[in-house]
Amino acid sequence: MEIFEGLRNNALSRIAHGDPSGEILADIAMHFMDRFPRTTAGVTSLDRTTLAFASGIFPTVSPAFGDALAGIRVADEPGSCARSVARGETVDVPDVPSDERFAPEWRDLCVRFGMTAMTSFPAAQRDGTVLGTFVVVYDPQTPLDYQTRRLAEQYAQLCGFILAYRRREDGHELIVGELEHRTRNLINTIGALVYSTLKANPEMERFRKVLDGRLSAMARAFAGAVSGEYRSSAIAGRYAGALFDRSLPEHRRAETAPFRTVGCRVLPCDPRTGDECGEVRLAFAVRWPDRCHLGL
Repeated sequence: MEIFEGLRNNALSRIAHGDPSGEILADIAMHFMDRFPRTTAGVTSLDRTTLAFASGIFPTVSPAFGDALAGIRVADEPGSCARSVARGETVDVPDVPSDERFAPEWRDLCVRFGMTAMTSFPAAQRDGTVLGTFVVVYDPQTPLDYQTRRLAEQYAQLCGFILAYRRREDGHELIVGELEHRTRNLINTIGALVYSTLKANPEMERFRKVLDGRLSAMARAFAGAVSGEYRSSAIAGRYAGALFDRSLPEHRRAETAPFRTVGCRVLPCDPRTGDECGEVRLAFAVRWPDRCHLGL
């Protein structure tokens, strides 16, 4: 138990210092195998959708095995790990080749990599949601005893904490990627706005005035869109759904777009007025730049 507590403390320390979760999980599996040399240990995890598996981590097995697990759907329960995740329970497979509970493809995969007997322990986060499994492969002639199984359950619990950390890592990466994407689109939008305004207003003083007005309108529209303040207007209640609904087809968005945001109010504008239509479509572009066109 003291050895395991040392492993736990080390893993939590590495999380605090931002070490990659994959490396921590691999070291946990190696730690188990050092204590039980006649076993092979590994970790499986769900992908971002939580509907299918990502690549597995088995430090002493060919990476081809872990890669082959990617995309396996949990609901189909083709193997022991999928069943363990789906049901939140430990699943024993003392004879992989002949176990009719599971898909022939999964059994063939395991046998190809020398896994003929295994147990999958659910790895859950704090609220009980299962995020993957801790897998122990053993010799069919020497099944896991009671003490080894109880210890493997503790390893699985620790893996659940690490997998929860891994999901936060993935979430942060997704947010950063989205921020980069939005920033690039915003820069492109402003560049197009400057070009279009300069083309229509070559005289510098007029260009500066028009550009300043359009940038201010874009800022107000964006502030209203993200804060929800535009919903305080009665007119907004009628038109906001059409203006901000991404599910509308392209031609329907074009029909409903001629509204411009002024302060906290949304006012209809003449579709023939280029500046006002441009303001609205710029507001739409800032909110969802990948789903609209500039109407400058």
